[in-house]
Amino acid sequence: MSNQEEVSLTHKVAHNTIIQFTGKIIATFLAVVIASLLMRYLGPEGFGEYTIIITFLAIFSVLADLGLQATLTREISKEGADIKKIVSNIFTIKLIFGFGILLLAPIIALFFPYSDVVKKGILIGVISYFCMILIWVLWGIFQKHFHMEKVAIGEVTAKMIWLLGVILCVRLNLGLLYIVAFAVLANFINLIIIFLFAQPFVKIRLAFNFLEWRHLLKIAYPLAIMAALTLVYFRVNIILLSVLKSEVEVGIYGAANKIIEFLVTLPAIFTGLLLPVLSRTVFLDRERFAKIYQKGFNALAVLATPLIFGTQFFAKPIIELFGGKEFLASANVLRILIFSCGIIFFAHLFSYAVVAANQQRKAVWFYGLAGFVAVLGNLIFIPYFSYYATAVVSIVSEAIVCLSCAWIIARTIKVRPHLKIFLKSLISSLVMAGMLYLLPKWHFSISFVLAIVIYFVVLYVLRGFSKETVKEIIRLR
Repeated sequence: MSNQEEVSLTHKVAHNTIIQFTGKIIATFLAVVIASLLMRYLGPEGFGEYTIIITFLAIFSVLADLGLQATLTREISKEGADIKKIVSNIFTIKLIFGFGILLLAPIIALFFPYSDVVKKGILIGVISYFCMILIWVLWGIFQKHFHMEKVAIGEVTAKMIWLLGVILCVRLNLGLLYIVAFAVLANFINLIIIFLFAQPFVKIRLAFNFLEWRHLLKIAYPLAIMAALTLVYFRVNIILLSVLKSEVEVGIYGAANKIIEFLVTLPAIFTGLLLPVLSRTVFLDRERFAKIYQKGFNALAVLATPLIFGTQFFAKPIIELFGGKEFLASANVLRILIFSCGIIFFAHLFSYAVVAANQQRKAVWFYGLAGFVAVLGNLIFIPYFSYYATAVVSIVSEAIVCLSCAWIIARTIKVRPHLKIFLKSLISSLVMAGMLYLLPKWHFSISFVLAIVIYFVVLYVLRGFSKETVKEIIRLR
């Protein structure tokens, strides 16, 4: 690849990252407002019920994905790929098998000790998550063609519709089930928007090429197993907490966990956009793969380290702003979970690199280990330490996945990230934390802005980034 092509590709990735990040910022802001309204309206117990509903449905939606989302992005990124055939067949598989798997959620929920509201909420929410798994398929098309602004439009529109629905529910005191129903409406409209946007790139039709189905599912099944095991260590904690403790404790944990979910969207966007490039270069241009891999690692390090240290100081005002004084117990949970969040930043990059290198079968064993640790740890410690146990166990589980994926890439592709920028980010974060500790306790907004300034000034002095790096990102063509 020529230098001109490399610069062009860099600009495309940066441009799409900025567009999608802007869209995600808007969507996340709307989601934060929605979550804040829900927390203040429902209280810890009601928000605990809401958390159980979305967690239960999220588990089955990931199972219904069948590992096909990442498979689609990787397969259509290959030279000479028949995009229409791949997309149409995967869409049809999801349409048939995805809905069937999701229907198991309300059936299985009947055997859990949940309230009628939770069980009915899971039943209503099936349609919402069915729309979501079809939307995920279409995302791969826009990643391939660097048109993630289409995704942003659909997502922001859906969030606005849901926000209006939540406001209506709060004003009229309609209750949790109507809130779930408005989520169904929002995601259905999002699906229609994304489907129409996808048509100029590929005409999606129902496709029953069973040989192609077999080929795609053969590629996807290790990813499906990885996703299922990911659920065990990432989602089963809330299910176990809901069974072993009360809805109130689920609500306290769910408030902190919701903030983590918002924060991890950035690395998910960034690494998702890198996946097509990593897939194209891993076997054809190892040097370029290593360069992209390192730059991705550096960018994530610059973001993750101050996030971890800053949250130790700002957890309480963030929770109070987010959900009110009823959820102040969530602040200490957030201080623990933020370490898990930082690990997830890097785990996104390492796991996508494993997928790009077609080494997912090797990762399955480590995902299984993480799942085993999560289940065992939660079963042993939740009865004694409640949501604190769940938070700590999540750190251990995420660390197992993150380090194992990095090890797989280092062993098979012979590429290891250098820690120079990471260490500079760590030093800058420590300086920032020290200054926050020594300075007077000003208003949250002032201290927050000051923390950002201190961190980036120190990082610049340490040459953690340069003027050229900033210019390269903002100089879009």
